[in-house]
Parts: sequence; C-alpha cells; structure tokens
Amino acid sequence: MSKHDAVYRDLRKKILDGTYASRSALESEEVLCKRYEVSRPTLRKALDALKQDGLIHSRQGSGFFVNPPEFFIENNLTTLSERYAGQHVSIESRVLELENVPAGEMAEQFQVSETDSLIHYRRLRIVGGKPHALENTYMPLYLFPGFSEKALYGSMIHYIEDECGYSISHVNKRISAISARGDVAELLNVKAGTPLLQVNHMVYLLRSVLVQSTEEITLDSGITITSVR
Repeated sequence: MSKHDAVYRDLRKKILDGTYASRSALESEEVLCKRYEVSRPTLRKALDALKQDGLIHSRQGSGFFVNPPEFFIENNLTTLSERYAGQHVSIESRVLELENVPAGEMAEQFQVSETDSLIHYRRLRIVGGKPHALENTYMPLYLFPGFSEKALYGSMIHYIEDECGYSISHVNKRISAISARGDVAELLNVKAGTPLLQVNHMVYLLRSVLVQSTEEITLDSGITITSVR
C-alpha cells in the first residue's frame, strides 16, 4: 500500500466514524505531515482523494473541512458500519446462499472465461434487529481462492481491502425503484407491493478490474443528493 493511500484510508475512516465531526476542520498540513511521517506532496494526494470522494472541501487560506454526511454517503462506497457510525445499532448478516458457479454470461464483465468460477452469495443484512437489505453478489474466484463463509458475517469491503490487500478504485451504481415481491417481501418482512430501492453496485479495483457485482434491495426509501455551487 502506498503512503498516500494509507493516509487516505486512515483519514477516511476517522471522518466516517465521527472522529472528525461534520463541518470540523482537519489539522494543518504541517501537523498531518508530522503525524503520518509523509511529505507534503504525499499528503496532498491523500487530501485530493478525500475531496474527490466528497468527504472534505478546502477554503482558501483556512484549510480543509469535513463535509456533512449527505455530501458523500449516497455517492460513495460505504459499509453499513460506516453509514451507522455513532448510532450504536447492531449490524448482523444472515447467509442465505454460498456457492461457486460458472461465469457464463457474466464472463465478459469479469474478464474471465465462461467456464471460470465466480463466488455467488445471497445474504440478508440486519440492522438493529430488523431486516434492512438483501444482497445478491458475484465475485471472481481467482481473486479470492481461500474465500469462506466467515467473511460474509462482516464487511465485504473491509475483507477485500484489509484482509486481501486489494485497493478499490471506484464503484458504479445504478439505482431504481421496485416493489417487494415473493421471497424479497418475506425476507425483508414487508407486505407485497411495498416500495423498495434496488441498487446495483459494480466495484472495481485499479486498472478497472471488476471485483464485485452486487444487486442490493434495501428498505431505504430514498436518496439525498447534495450539490455544491
């Protein structure tokens, strides 16, 4: 992991877990350089990445400030733990399916052959003791040869980055409105026809390697987009 990526990840974690409060100022560049033992150009690469994520903004002559959550939660790849940081709620997973399947029609997007294996899992995410989201995910087996069910009981993003050592570059999201049907309604404990959000996540490593394709059906009833003029 590069030095600027390590600084970026640590500052990002502290912003998302509330160590740095919304609208608060970061320390000066001089202080941050000393803390992380990096040069100013290295620090600025990390700060630029945080700005691109919408986590911070700069004011000329005043430094860098933490944006409120509505600037970044819906527009970035955040884990449930990060979304609910500071709210003191339990987050659990119930694994519904876990299998290896041929890539088939998904081979091209994962840049593998049709006979290569993908990890496929479905899991129910439970927040505060209540069903919150249903995930249907595919990942290339060649990147995770030692994958086991244990990983599904925590954050998959943390698993990919922290346990496997990969660096996530970006995520593409497609969001649509759907109605609860069949086992989706049953698993999320809602009536058939209840409005839900379906979010399709395509998570990429560096060099545009697709590492995860997830269809998430969530009880979240809407999204908030904040723009800066």
